[in-house]
Amino acid sequence: MFLPKTRENDPIRLRHMLEWAQITQGLTKIESRYSLNRNRMLQLALVRTLQIIGEAANNVTTETRSRYRTVPWPDIIGMRHRLVHVYYAIDLDVIWKTATAHVPALVADLELILEADES
Repeated sequence: MFLPKTRENDPIRLRHMLEWAQITQGLTKIESRYSLNRNRMLQLALVRTLQIIGEAANNVTTETRSRYRTVPWPDIIGMRHRLVHVYYAIDLDVIWKTATAHVPALVADLELILEADES
């Protein structure tokens, strides 16, 4: 099912972002940076979760993005584009730092946004 880029679908996209960000957090809690070097499945999983987060972010309307400026929209979308189009030069240090340092803040922001929208 295709979801058009509309304001009505923004909450769905935000929930997708939150879900996949939480999955990313779960992966980094059971693994280490060292294991990322050796575990191809972990590499693929983290790259894919970050791609999904970025794709969902890319489909949030400009109006909603403007409303929630605490979310680093250009960085998230830019990461997605880089992972998809420059797949041959993925830096695992950047992947790990994004997953462990930036995704937790994104989870917190998205939880607040979704709570506010539901009330």
